[in-house]
Amino acid sequence: DEGGTATVFLCANYKELTFGKVSSDLQKLVAGGHKPDEVFVIGGGRIGSALRARIKAEAARLAFKKVSVWSGVELEERIRNEAPHLLRRFCEGEAFPDTVAEMT
Repeated sequence: DEGGTATVFLCANYKELTFGKVSSDLQKLVAGGHKPDEVFVIGGGRIGSALRARIKAEAARLAFKKVSVWSGVELEERIRNEAPHLLRRFCEGEAFPDTVAEMT
């Protein structure tokens, strides 16, 4: 929308995330014609520094503005620290609120 930002989460719950998978997904975003302002790449297993650097280099080559790469453990830590209510909703079956006012 006008003045808004677009964020895309590329999630692959693989034991080992591959560069080929991420590169293919980034290229699909480019082919779609609408590059998001921010991309998060999230893999289920460990993501080493070499793969992180390679993913970020590929994103820069494709002219993405901002790319973050998280392992599954990093995602869980961020949710625990920044949005624990999401864990309750996804893991304990707590219902989502119907309105924004009910979220607080």
